[in-house]
Amino acid sequence: MSVVFYIDAFIMLIGLIPTLLYALANKSLPTMAGIRLLSGPFESLGIDAMIVAGIVFVVLSAMKVLAAHWLRNARTDSARSSGMASSSPSVRY
Repeated sequence: MSVVFYIDAFIMLIGLIPTLLYALANKSLPTMAGIRLLSGPFESLGIDAMIVAGIVFVVLSAMKVLAAHWLRNARTDSARSSGMASSSPSVRY
């Protein structure tokens, strides 16, 4: 179970941090192979809202790393509750 949380958190971090840095520097979303990264229905909110949402996802990924660490160290009582709490907002998007 902890491996799943680690993989999910690191994939989000690897994809989001460079995209957010580009968005902060250029005030636009980057394009890779003709596809705008992080584009979709939230893009209509504006670049500032996209940056804030991205920062929220980075914080959620950090919470998933913490939950994975607790699961690996057999602290199942707090890890399950924090893992589920951090997973449910990111699953919605």
